[in-house]
Amino acid sequence: MLVSIVALMEAEGPGTLPMTTGELMQGALLHRLSAIDAAATDRLHGSGQSARPPYTISPLLYDHEEVHGRDVTIVDGDRTWFRVTGLNEGASAFLLEMAQQTERWELASCGRKARFRINRWKTLPSEHPWAGRIALDDLWQSAWLAMQREPDRIWLDFLTPTGFPVEPGHWPAWSHLPLPELVFGSLLRKQRELASALGEPPGGGSAVQSVAALGEYKGESRALNFGGHDSLERGFLGTCEYVIRPEAPRVEVFWLHLLAALAFYCGVGTKTSWGMGVTRRSRYANFTYRGAG
Repeated sequence: MLVSIVALMEAEGPGTLPMTTGELMQGALLHRLSAIDAAATDRLHGSGQSARPPYTISPLLYDHEEVHGRDVTIVDGDRTWFRVTGLNEGASAFLLEMAQQTERWELASCGRKARFRINRWKTLPSEHPWAGRIALDDLWQSAWLAMQREPDRIWLDFLTPTGFPVEPGHWPAWSHLPLPELVFGSLLRKQRELASALGEPPGGGSAVQSVAALGEYKGESRALNFGGHDSLERGFLGTCEYVIRPEAPRVEVFWLHLLAALAFYCGVGTKTSWGMGVTRRSRYANFTYRGAG
């Protein structure tokens, strides 16, 4: 089971936060989870730098924000929201348990802090457009139906900045272009590590990455600061169309749609546990099924 849980919040009093809250959000999440079960939190976060955590968390997403320099000023009653996703049965159950026990959220960094009251947790797509839950078997069915209805293209929305590490040891070792080989290559790696029960794509996946081309797109580039001038991460956000080669084998087209469906839960690119890469099949697409609700 994969889950996406949305917290709808209001600020309790004034506060300030840095513009980039992804790292703070991860810290707050792990703090809350450790209070429930420290050993389970250690397992959730992974045992080494190469381990990919089976969860994502977004940054704070504001209905309104007032920016002063590198800070966001928050006033009492400001509405904001975030979401967490679980990418296996254990992580999903743990996050749902955390949601049931959490009524407030607090972030603090270098003297800047803000407190929030969680008004509601949303777990179903009928309750919030970024919520959902789906079994892996249903994800297969979702991808099959999507391919039937839209065999020639996929639209993706990138809600938060999305970037990709490329070729360590070379400069630059990153890219923030929404190229299909980077987007679907990232999703293939995540699928192998986090959702291997979905099976193995044809030819190890290299063919899947080559049957889509970037069509129309609208977006912007942003630089995120994760702790200092030497900790900048660049990312793309916006909407992209991926056009599928007409003569592509159906099994490869199916896998593109399967990865697009998985993107809603696992995110795209780097630092998805720090708020980057929040992605979903776009509203421009005819088919957006993401589970019960």
